[in-house]
Amino acid sequence: MLATALVVLVSLILLSLTVLGSTLLQTMANGVVVFMLYGGALLGGLLEQLGGILQIQTLVNVGVITSLILPSDVIWRLASSILQPANSLRLDSPIPIAAAQAPSQAMVNYAVFYVFALLGLAILSFRRRDL
Repeated sequence: MLATALVVLVSLILLSLTVLGSTLLQTMANGVVVFMLYGGALLGGLLEQLGGILQIQTLVNVGVITSLILPSDVIWRLASSILQPANSLRLDSPIPIAAAQAPSQAMVNYAVFYVFALLGLAILSFRRRDL
C-alpha cells in the first residue's frame, strides 16, 4: 500500500510540474522541458548511487541536488526499495538490482510539499495569465 502511494506521488510530482509548465510555456516546449527534467532526475539518481558505491562525494552531491530540483527519481527508488525483500541483491553485489540506500522520510515530506508548492505557483501563474 505504501509503495503504491509513493508511485502515485511520483505521478503527482510530474503532473504538477507539467501543470506549472503549461501556464508558463507553450505545449511543445513544456513537454520537452518536463521530459528533460525527468531524464535529468534519472541521471542524477544514477550518479548519486554510483557516487555512493565508488566513494565519490561530488557524484553524491550532484545526485542530491537533482533530487531537490525534481524528486521523482528518489521517490521511485524508495518505492522500489519497499517492494524488494530484505535479502535482495544490492549494488555492491555482482548483479546490481536495488538501490544502495533507501531515501529518508524527510524526502517524502519534501516531495509532498513540492507538489503543493508547484500547484500553488501554477494557480498564481494562471490567475495572472491573460485569457
